[in-house]
Amino acid sequence: METKNCKICESPSNNFEEDLRSGIFFFTCPQCGYYQITEEAFEDINLESITEDDKTLFSGHIRNNSNRENFLLLNTEMLLKIPEIVLSYKRLTVMEKVDSVLKYLGKEAVTLTDFVDIYLNDYARFFLFKPNSLVTIIDFLRKQKYIRIQDKTDHYTCKLTIEGWGKYEKLKEINVYSKKVFVAFGFNTDFAEGLFKTVQSACYECNEFNAVKSDPSQHDEKICDKIIADIKESRFIVADFTGQNQGVYYEAGYAMGLGIPVIRTCREDEVDNKKLHFDTRQYSHISWVNMVGLKKQLIAKIKRIV
Repeated sequence: METKNCKICESPSNNFEEDLRSGIFFFTCPQCGYYQITEEAFEDINLESITEDDKTLFSGHIRNNSNRENFLLLNTEMLLKIPEIVLSYKRLTVMEKVDSVLKYLGKEAVTLTDFVDIYLNDYARFFLFKPNSLVTIIDFLRKQKYIRIQDKTDHYTCKLTIEGWGKYEKLKEINVYSKKVFVAFGFNTDFAEGLFKTVQSACYECNEFNAVKSDPSQHDEKICDKIIADIKESRFIVADFTGQNQGVYYEAGYAMGLGIPVIRTCREDEVDNKKLHFDTRQYSHISWVNMVGLKKQLIAKIKRIV
């Protein structure tokens, strides 16, 4: 059987398959997890200019946006934009990374007494650069009496304590009382202003939420500090993918990494023509034709998630 090393971290893959008809490679990597990559991207794109830290953060991006059922598709455009994609993860604080480990344990545990395995090569999932950093966080959580652990050769088996569940519940509620909603959309369309006003109106009618947007003059398809702050403070975000703006994909992915709900919208013709990227197609999108219909669907969706 043919074997290939992971394109991102260069680790030997646990599983590699090729779809000869589509030219897509399927990888199961011990660090990056599950992903697909086009043959063109795998064979032609050289990642030598990408720093090891950026590759590690991108591994984390894959781990948090892909799974066994829905593989993230890596193509040429995405690999060339790795430094931009990981920029937001570089701004995560130490305590945000600590909290991400705790939130992972809470999400994976089905019942109060469930144990959850965390492997040392899972460090990238939490946007850490070395396995030792994950060891340090696990030890910190243990000393804070948030978890009990069984120390094994290549992994920890962890269980949240009652104190840990309490901390986890508080983390889930950080933005529960926020009135802010960040709106991600492409600015270079003839309907951009109308779209934002529609979302703004729908949000206000649902519990007086205050919709905000970034300054297009500072955006440049990158996530700036102001956008990061707005997303972190939001109760949820609304992301319109019409036009397939890369910035919208980054902002939605960053919100997902923080556990903030994302309401996805896209104009009907682009949904029908399957223009949405593979990695977001599996999620539910509000398909709209006009602003009246969009507003009605948005109000219904917001009322379901808050």
